[in-house]
Amino acid sequence: MSLGWNATSDVVIATAVKQVVFFTFADGKLRNQKGTGWGTTPADTVLCQATCGNNLFTGHHTGEIISWNGSSIAKRQKSHTAKVASLFTNDAGTVLISGGGDGIVSTWSV
Repeated sequence: MSLGWNATSDVVIATAVKQVVFFTFADGKLRNQKGTGWGTTPADTVLCQATCGNNLFTGHHTGEIISWNGSSIAKRQKSHTAKVASLFTNDAGTVLISGGGDGIVSTWSV
């Protein structure tokens, strides 16, 4: 499970087994919205996340990195042959770095 904050908005993102939930605070109320767009591919365990501006990336047990458009999946990319164990973005928000259970560290242009 991971908990992240999108520094460019008022959204807190919680990830867990088979789900991504977006929490917003407005008018003194806490609202949540589940991530959508899994399609015919079942949701799998989400291990980590990173935000880059308004872009959210989640790392998965299957070795995929998923990019999100709001609360919907925008793109799935097989990134590692084992789980994606960590994600990090640079201060400029232009590079995503992933570390996998396969022992490989990769950089991705955002």
